Amino acid sequence: MGSGLSKSQAELPLAYALRDRHRLSLQSPLPDLTRSAESHGPRHGQSNLTASSTSLDATTTTTTDHPVRPTTQRTATNVQLQRLTQSYSLNDLDTRAVTNSTGGWDFDDYTEDELDCIEQILERNAGNVKIISFAQLTNIATIGLCNQALLAISPNIGLLSTTTTLHLCCNSLTEIPPEIGHLKNLTNLHVSSNKLTSLPDTIGYLTKLVELLAADNQLTSVPASIGSLRKLTTLDLKKNQISVLPPELGQIKSLITLDVSKNPIAHIPAELNRLKFLRKIGLEDCPLVTEFAVQETFSPPSLKELAARVIVRQQLPILEITHSELKGYLASAKQCTFCAGPYFDAVYVRGRIVDRSEVAVPLEYRLCTPHWNTDEERLTALFCPLPDTAPSPIPSLPSSPLSSPPGSPLARRQKSSMTRSASSATLPLSSLAKNPSLPSLPAAVTKGLKASLLRRNGLRTSRSLSFISLSAAGH
Repeated sequence: MGSGLSKSQAELPLAYALRDRHRLSLQSPLPDLTRSAESHGPRHGQSNLTASSTSLDATTTTTTDHPVRPTTQRTATNVQLQRLTQSYSLNDLDTRAVTNSTGGWDFDDYTEDELDCIEQILERNAGNVKIISFAQLTNIATIGLCNQALLAISPNIGLLSTTTTLHLCCNSLTEIPPEIGHLKNLTNLHVSSNKLTSLPDTIGYLTKLVELLAADNQLTSVPASIGSLRKLTTLDLKKNQISVLPPELGQIKSLITLDVSKNPIAHIPAELNRLKFLRKIGLEDCPLVTEFAVQETFSPPSLKELAARVIVRQQLPILEITHSELKGYLASAKQCTFCAGPYFDAVYVRGRIVDRSEVAVPLEYRLCTPHWNTDEERLTALFCPLPDTAPSPIPSLPSSPLSSPPGSPLARRQKSSMTRSASSATLPLSSLAKNPSLPSLPAAVTKGLKASLLRRNGLRTSRSLSFISLSAAGH
């Protein structure tokens, strides 16, 4: 293993995987957790390697060494497990549900029935779940864990600050932990052919990322923070469930290849038409619209929105005492496709069809006001001065005619007083920007309930398992 991790960190889990992907436990039903689940509701520390993913799946191939229970019994058990997944995961045992001294929380949040259920799950599946630790990797810079029957990635992945290539394709991952945002040097990320339903918004912190492959998953959306990946050249999102692409994709000026084939996409944001280096757009088997209907009626912006537009357009400072709801409203401003001016709720949709590589591509424009209705009007507007709805420069305050001479003691005191007053009473609008929340790096925990539970149920890290032998084990 390369440098970059301490000895204690090297013993931490990186991922969880099935030893035998064809052997899943289908044993007796679990205790009825309906009462406790409904009374307590969702728990903290939800994660990706849940009890249902390690123990039961009614649609999965049945096991050969355990009798199969009736379908009704398995269904009832799955319902109970779905309730349990709201409060339990193996990653909780790994880094979070251990002790409050590490910034986490303990097992007091669980009922006795749930704790018994957890131990039953671990006992039945301990022989079929293995932990892959950092110590088992022969190369930290390039990590290849393709086709390893992975069930989950540990939040400890955030410790791989020197990793440049991470291959996690062809597994059974349902989630990528947000801690992946700590991989500042990552250039290639491959997560295709998994069961991902979303990508973490912290992916926007991977500013060196060049290639992102997330095809053949169950993604329903793309985080807006993807627009921060200014070095991205290849984005593969084909064979997912994405219906709308974020306009922030138009900020990735280095993008060369975009593949969104086999997605329920009807149109793409017009912002993508500004990307000068974009050479290929994969839109095969997408239900693209062939024409756009002009919006005949619309609701004008409210007075609240009109006032907010002026504040955002001119970047006016706001009072510190402004209600948090209004701050959140101002921070939710979206950008007009045509003039780049702000809008909130009132939006006017226009569209046009362009030919790109012999493919009719429908472009959708989301406008803050009806700048144009036809393509002729659009071309005319392109050669006109910017409308009043476009962002304007921050106005400078005029100097008072009775101000003291510059450099005088009185002028310095006035300037100092005004600076303190302004800084304590107002906030710049840019301070309201919502950035993805990046979790802190997980702490190494080797003692406590987590360690005893894992030891009692046989979930030890195999020191004899090398990275090379992982490939052999997956086949």
